[in-house]
Amino acid sequence: MAKMKNTFVQYGLLNKSLEILKAHMLNGRLMLVLTSSIFLFQLGTAHAQNYEARAQTPSILDQASEDHSGEQERLGKVYLSDIFLSPRFNYAEPKSGSFMPGNSYLAGDWTRGDAISGHLAFGTKSLIGVPARYGIVNDQDFVLVEGYAQIVSNYGRFRLGLQPIPFGMETGINEANLRFERSLIYQKRLMGIRDVGLGYSITNDGFFSDWLIHNGEGGRDLDNQTWFTARLGYHKDNLTGGLSGQTGKTSPLSTDPTGNLAATPGGSLQTTGINIDDGAKYRLLNLFIAYRTKDIETGLEFTSGDIFQSQTQSHPSGGHVDVFLPFGEVFAAMFRYDYFDPKNTIDPTNQQYTLGACFRSPYETSNIYIFGSRNVLPAGQSDSHQVLLVWRVSPFASKY
Repeated sequence: MAKMKNTFVQYGLLNKSLEILKAHMLNGRLMLVLTSSIFLFQLGTAHAQNYEARAQTPSILDQASEDHSGEQERLGKVYLSDIFLSPRFNYAEPKSGSFMPGNSYLAGDWTRGDAISGHLAFGTKSLIGVPARYGIVNDQDFVLVEGYAQIVSNYGRFRLGLQPIPFGMETGINEANLRFERSLIYQKRLMGIRDVGLGYSITNDGFFSDWLIHNGEGGRDLDNQTWFTARLGYHKDNLTGGLSGQTGKTSPLSTDPTGNLAATPGGSLQTTGINIDDGAKYRLLNLFIAYRTKDIETGLEFTSGDIFQSQTQSHPSGGHVDVFLPFGEVFAAMFRYDYFDPKNTIDPTNQQYTLGACFRSPYETSNIYIFGSRNVLPAGQSDSHQVLLVWRVSPFASKY
């Protein structure tokens, strides 16, 4: 009996111990659940606060992927401003033909309001038109052809960077608006088309004035010589006319920097018009007038200049007459007479006659040009002939 009583007592103590242990474990689980709940609540509160902070201050990825009107107004707009493709096939005597990308480019703009903007354009190097005095270049290389910052105000337009040179009828305007290929003065690379500098333009009641202080080299400045170009004129209704001038200097530091003309006979006079081992001073004057209606487009331009060096001097001149005759909305006939006389003792006078045809789409977003040219040289030299097929495409192109 005593043994059984002790057993029951031990069993009762064991049950009580188990109940106490069970209560402690239950309390432990409650504490664990409570502690976890408090932790999760605090974590959720911190995450919510962090989310609110990120919503008020978006990350770079948020700014790039979401449309925040406040940032758009503050940072401005970036957009594709122009596409121009001008692939071509050129056939010239004697039996030489080639396909080229031509004067093609892609342009984009950044604007902030109506006053401040930036402009970048990438295209073929022919659009820069590096003058021959700076050596041989591959005109079909794809490079930066325009890159400038711009401010437009009531006092005029200011530009700083790589930009068009305001000279005559063939520079300073969109390539899509050129009916013909550029004239012999540019084909012979006497003149540049674009350059790095500071430009200013203003118009008032039909009168316009464009000014540019630039390097003169069509790119990086090597000789620290400053060039100056200006264009003054008047435009009203269908008539445009004016005059242009350019002056500047070169030095042997910049002419032929790659050394690819050093072996040319006559001190490179045959290919550049100057002795590259001597400094030169340039003065060029240009007169132009154009008349354009829906029935006819005509243009007349004349350029004359002086090139002075210590031992020699020359007085190059050139000019062209253009006629564009539309026959309906699709077809047009074209004619140009162009001449260039370097007026030195080595290079010949060139006279070029061009007949052409143009097939146009509505709004002229796609134009196909066919040109046939004859280049007449002085007696004793053989004339040359050329056929050029050009397809100009641009969704932004407007009528001339």
